[in-house]
Amino acid sequence: MDSEQSDEFGKSILSELESATRFSEWMYETIEPFLGDRIIEIGSGIGNISRQMPVRDRLTLSDYSLSHRERLRESFRGVDNVDVVEIDLTVDDCFRSLEGQYDSVVCLNVLEHIEDDRSALRRMGTLLGPGGRVIVLVPQYVFLMSEMDRLLGHYRRYSHTELKSKFEEVDLRVEGVKNFNALGIPGWYVNNTLLKGTSLGANKVRLFDSCVPFMRVMERVVPLPGLSVIGVGVKE
Repeated sequence: MDSEQSDEFGKSILSELESATRFSEWMYETIEPFLGDRIIEIGSGIGNISRQMPVRDRLTLSDYSLSHRERLRESFRGVDNVDVVEIDLTVDDCFRSLEGQYDSVVCLNVLEHIEDDRSALRRMGTLLGPGGRVIVLVPQYVFLMSEMDRLLGHYRRYSHTELKSKFEEVDLRVEGVKNFNALGIPGWYVNNTLLKGTSLGANKVRLFDSCVPFMRVMERVVPLPGLSVIGVGVKE
């Protein structure tokens, strides 16, 4: 599948997940302790997580897709201290005018789409001042690799060790890694890895979202695996 087809498939998945508001709130709640006052989100998509973000001193949303940027601008029209920019994680020039301007770089379900993910992490680091954080969420566990991953344009699924290593290779001190979304593992394994499913389905998304309040509590008190892993790296 070429990149244009992957982009279109990705847009359909984002649209399916738009109704999963509890899930978006949970994801935001998990990364919120690491956010500063000047935040940039890399790969905002249609804004499923962006809408949860606090608008403090500055909130910059970004995507390489023109249609996504137009939708983000419409969603945040009239909101002070919010701007929308074009960023492509594979292009250095997209970053130069923004270097050193942020406390937090948020990149959720994006890094796995980039073949040279080390260079992408390095570029993210240039956006930060000293003490700033890069916060990424990526898919976890190679055994869960599926046709859905291929259709989405994923180059890899990560482990804790790999993610830590890549932070360290670009001089970001690892503040922590955390599993996220244990509930998603059995569904992904059965529907996508075993049965080779190629969509989420509205009914499955609604059922999953209804279970999120229970999982939010469970993951606070019990160490569990996760369909995804969240990593936080600090610029010294």
